[in-house]
Amino acid sequence: MGSLRLVLAFFVLAAAAPHPAVAQSPPAPPPPNPAPPPAATASPSTPVNTPPPTPVHALPAPSAPPAPEVPSPTPAPVSVPAPSAPVSASAPAPRAAVSPPVPVPVSAPPAPAAAPADPRRRDPHLDRVLLVPTAETQPRGTVTLSSYDLVLYQLGYAPSDSLQLTLTATPPIEGFFPFDLSLKSTLARGAGYRLAAIGSASGVLGLDDGPAFIGRLGLVGQACLDAACRSSANLAFSSLLLGPATLVGSGAGVILHVSDAIALLGEVDTLVPTGRAVAEAHGIAAGAGLRWRGKRWALDASLFSTLDRKGVLPLLVGSYRFLPD
Repeated sequence: MGSLRLVLAFFVLAAAAPHPAVAQSPPAPPPPNPAPPPAATASPSTPVNTPPPTPVHALPAPSAPPAPEVPSPTPAPVSVPAPSAPVSASAPAPRAAVSPPVPVPVSAPPAPAAAPADPRRRDPHLDRVLLVPTAETQPRGTVTLSSYDLVLYQLGYAPSDSLQLTLTATPPIEGFFPFDLSLKSTLARGAGYRLAAIGSASGVLGLDDGPAFIGRLGLVGQACLDAACRSSANLAFSSLLLGPATLVGSGAGVILHVSDAIALLGEVDTLVPTGRAVAEAHGIAAGAGLRWRGKRWALDASLFSTLDRKGVLPLLVGSYRFLPD
């Protein structure tokens, strides 16, 4: 409105001023209302001799709060599928190659280790040196037949792996029948040693006064010289109970295997009386020999001599045994 008023005042002043004689042309039509200039532009200059208009201070319109900036949405990427190869209608679509399943290796459980063979099944004479016993017994269920110089016979049976019964006898001599029944029990088997106890009863049948019996108690220790105890050193003690008198016998023997079938044997035996009634029953004897054996049979050949060297006694012992399966 301020600009419009300035324009009208300009035309009024121009009309009141004197003009030269000139053909007056019709007044030009008023120009169209111009768009209000922005507030930042300066107002047009006031014409000369024109009092400046009184400025009108209009209240500035309240400025609207700035609109919050809204982020423009990001267009989602559009994936364009690749053109597929033309498929022939006559040929079937190729099938994807399917690999067969790979078998998973299954490890079989380890087979149980075979139990080591019992070394006692390798030597039928493992229960003796020459005359001295060892602390070992035959395997369970074994039956053994032995002969000493074809004069003394022996029958053995093992009801268990640590118990052995032995019956020793001679054929009847002029109506007399001597015999000995013994029981050996292995008390301990350790790494490198054996320990056994022996109890026996000896007697003679066919006497005029009736049968006569004596008892015997003994203890045997065995020290192994190899892992299987095939070679060993043995020490045995035995007491013969003769009523008021007692005889104590002892023996030390060695078994040395030089091969799987051959062994060297040696022992020393003593007899000591402990009463006047049997004071004359004493002595020392030593023997050495060779053992040849298989799994079921064995043969010992040896020579014995007493301390006074009055003679040499040969001794041949053979055995055969029946082993259970």
